[in-house]
Amino acid sequence: MESLEVLLLCFAGSSGEHSPAEVSRALYTSLESATTRLDELHRDKLLATSGTNPVKYRFNPATPEAAVVADG
Repeated sequence: MESLEVLLLCFAGSSGEHSPAEVSRALYTSLESATTRLDELHRDKLLATSGTNPVKYRFNPATPEAAVVADG
């Protein structure tokens, strides 16, 4: 369920980027959990990353099909 909340947060703010700390604060979850969910969504090719300290994530599905599913 938390992965969906993270994806929705990134999708709703699709023009911006989110750090794990920002996601953690917005969803009232631990930093470790937010980082894990962001990494999972990145591996699933729904989020892109930029930067290194901290890494920022943004909604950027790898395929049009993934975008439709997320918009769904």
